[in-house]
Amino acid sequence: MILSTMFKALRGRNRWLKTKRKYAIDKKQGTYVIMLPDSDREFNESSLRHIDDFLNFRKGQSVIILTTDEWVLEKANEYSDMITAIELITEKDYCYFCSYHHYYFGFSEQFIMMSLQGDYGKRL
Repeated sequence: MILSTMFKALRGRNRWLKTKRKYAIDKKQGTYVIMLPDSDREFNESSLRHIDDFLNFRKGQSVIILTTDEWVLEKANEYSDMITAIELITEKDYCYFCSYHHYYFGFSEQFIMMSLQGDYGKRL
């Protein structure tokens, strides 16, 4: 079981590195990745409404959203002009990110997981 979780964490790390390369994420650019893995529309909508406030607070310039919810994929651009990309990910990818996040808590200041249902999002 531990070995399986470690492999998931490794896949999560690979997925993170792939995302960083794909969107040229760099601290100097002020780009953040926000994961919205839940299908709770009210929570997701509230999160999307506060993207500009978040970027102002963190002095960021843009956001990339990773989500498992198709509603977020369709509606996110209506909430902020600072959203660079929205990517629909699978539940399996979400699981990989969670495993990586669990083993390397705080692996990046640029990665924010927004969840009230998942184990790791409860740390918000």
